[in-house]
Amino acid sequence: MKHIYLTLIVVCTSIFTSSVCAQHPTTWTTYFENDTIQIDYKESKCPADNFEAGNIFFKITNKIDVSVKISFDQVIWYNDTCYNCEKYYPNYFRELELLPFETFESDCQLKGNFNIQSTFYGDWKKILGYKPEQLTKFELQNIKTISYE
Repeated sequence: MKHIYLTLIVVCTSIFTSSVCAQHPTTWTTYFENDTIQIDYKESKCPADNFEAGNIFFKITNKIDVSVKISFDQVIWYNDTCYNCEKYYPNYFRELELLPFETFESDCQLKGNFNIQSTFYGDWKKILGYKPEQLTKFELQNIKTISYE
């Protein structure tokens, strides 16, 4: 009987961990893939002055032997409210050109400004009485690719 309870606890913990981590994975997870490109994402922290900021990073891979131009819109939800659903903000439009079989990977240097800020970490939010906004969802919409020689 004790073995059954222990197994049940392990299974429940695994299910809970999977559902929580699925929202903001810390290892590369495929978001979109077709014959031409693959878009992966993960969350990681970036140090900045007196705080750390959580970010969603993107890795975009050209899977073919010709250059590709990729574009999409980032749509984001903070605290379950869509920030840019009702109005178009050009600063959430992303465009990238990749050589044959090239991979682009965003990082803490905001290379190409592809990152999405997911949360802030640090004591300054407590001092200011600030309730941080947490990224609760994001979508990449209107994903387009154009191949060229």
